[in-house]
Amino acid sequence: MVAIPLESDNPNIGYCVYTQEISSEANTDLMTNHSAKISADVLKVCIKLRGAKDFRKTINEVMEDIRILCDARYCYVMLTDFKARSFSLFSESKRADADTRPSSTFFDKDFIDCAELWMESIAGSNCLIIKDEQDMEFVKERNPKWYIRHSSLLQKLRTTSW
Repeated sequence: MVAIPLESDNPNIGYCVYTQEISSEANTDLMTNHSAKISADVLKVCIKLRGAKDFRKTINEVMEDIRILCDARYCYVMLTDFKARSFSLFSESKRADADTRPSSTFFDKDFIDCAELWMESIAGSNCLIIKDEQDMEFVKERNPKWYIRHSSLLQKLRTTSW
């Protein structure tokens, strides 16, 4: 499982990319509700990963691609171990004008709890893209426990200048 929290320059939009092991049953309603540009960008990233000879180098390039596509200051891949209740930074991309604080300052002991609750939010799918308030309402309906617990964090992320 990989969770990638991203920051947006727009105070009304927050981004989080989440992936996990692919299910044999696809949810076509959720997977086809995106623009052709988003679909093409995702496909380019998938092709880049599939053809990787040096995975670590390629994932760093992909993080840069995702960060640029989302116009975010930061893009991270965090590895999580739910049994050990631990996580580590696997890859990151920071925009040149981003805060120079260490990445570890953005993640605290509640990160594992937040990541565990996402399992309910994606509900058997292999991805969930939140691009606007309507998508956030979808998450609120599907997983009110996560939304209630983390809505103040989302607001903080939207209003903090990093």
